[in-house]
Amino acid sequence: MFTEGRLTRGPGADPRHLPFAAIAVKTTGYDPRRDRIYEVAVVRMRGDGTVVDEYATLVNPLRPVVGDDHDPVTDEQVQKAPTFDRIAGDLLAHLSGSVVVAHGLDHVDRFLDTELGRMGVRAPGVPGLCTLRLTRVQVDTYPCRQDNVYRLLTGEWPSWEASALDKARQRARMLHVLIGQSPVALRWNGPGPTALPALPRAGRIAPRALGLRMGSEGWLANLSAGLPDMNPSPQSDPQGVAEYRSMLGRALSDGRIVGDEAHRLALLVTGAGLCQATIRQVHEQVLLEARTRAEEDGVVTSAELRELEKAARNLGAGHLVQDLLQVSEQEKARRNGPLKGWRIVPVGESGPLEEVVEFAVGKGAVVGVNVTKTVRLVIAEDGSTDPKVARARAAGHQVVTPAEAWEVLRAAIERAETGLFDDGRGADVDARTRAEQERADLGNHRITVTAGPEPQRKKGGGCAGAALLFMATGTAVTTAATQLWPF
Repeated sequence: MFTEGRLTRGPGADPRHLPFAAIAVKTTGYDPRRDRIYEVAVVRMRGDGTVVDEYATLVNPLRPVVGDDHDPVTDEQVQKAPTFDRIAGDLLAHLSGSVVVAHGLDHVDRFLDTELGRMGVRAPGVPGLCTLRLTRVQVDTYPCRQDNVYRLLTGEWPSWEASALDKARQRARMLHVLIGQSPVALRWNGPGPTALPALPRAGRIAPRALGLRMGSEGWLANLSAGLPDMNPSPQSDPQGVAEYRSMLGRALSDGRIVGDEAHRLALLVTGAGLCQATIRQVHEQVLLEARTRAEEDGVVTSAELRELEKAARNLGAGHLVQDLLQVSEQEKARRNGPLKGWRIVPVGESGPLEEVVEFAVGKGAVVGVNVTKTVRLVIAEDGSTDPKVARARAAGHQVVTPAEAWEVLRAAIERAETGLFDDGRGADVDARTRAEQERADLGNHRITVTAGPEPQRKKGGGCAGAALLFMATGTAVTTAATQLWPF
């Protein structure tokens, strides 16, 4: 299937402008006549490292699979996946028009050629690049297993558990480092990209995410990152999505996602056929529907808001409830304002009256209707004959006009903001003593420079720095000798 080319230090095409497709396949064994592919992944990229598209899916090999510590795959997982003939069209479309890259190109060649041969499809002359042979020639390292080479080139440990997509991403990054950081520019010496046979595309995937961890962004963010970033997104399975949503709702019910729940969600992702874009859509839809239920009665309670906030944090969708959180914070600040505990009763409907009442409410006051014992202030226009005014005066409540209310409220706010210990004069005393302290400090900034060996100069410091600082502040510099150090 593949016609192998090379990246050499001799003449050839600039690989930074070539399209590449890093591929990884996982198989039930090593004999393509007997064994089958059970997972495949492709990362399409340009030679400059820009990733264009990804593709990944489990494949039903129609025979048992044997997992290990590095890949704990099960028969149950692959049985939910499409067979190779169902994914062949999508796979060839992701390989078409690019140089196919594999770490062990011969192994991939034998299995793809055999799998396509079972379908009666031939695809000869596809340009290929083997990073295993490339590193043996261009990199001084041994052994040349992918894990060793990846760590050498990137300085990072690869994941212990790795899906085909993890492997394909590693190969794409290895290629980018080899092209971009080679001490001598590498050139492509081989056939150019060619179109592959166009087969029917089912648009169905069964991806999986391995090596889940909580990380700094949470379990679900890590789960999403382990799925292929596909454009356009494939169609997900409705029944699988419904099961994933049900499990997600149960996991969110206590306000946090734990590791066991994340791993069970990862199992459901395979049957749902979700990629990065579609899993984000599901997460956002779940949160929006919960928000709608909270808002149905017109009031989002503090308990509902806390539940939405925790869910948004777990789902990485805080932007969908940010407005609710901002309103809540504003309302909390208002309720705890300097006029907290004030109950005022407005009498009338004039513009100045409404303005001062709105100001008071914004500072934490509560508006009352009736004149009761808890009323702190009654605001009415001068000369009002409303019975409430008479009752307020009879009960000993303070009755003021809108203009007088401004003075009363501002005085109350000033008293509230000074605290329990400030007698009102502390600010003036502090400003006066601060000025005295600064004048005293300037008066003491006189230095004496004695003759002697020149000190060692240090960047940004030393005598020159001190002299410039003092001169800038107007402080005198005196000398006890006839010679100054050469600033």
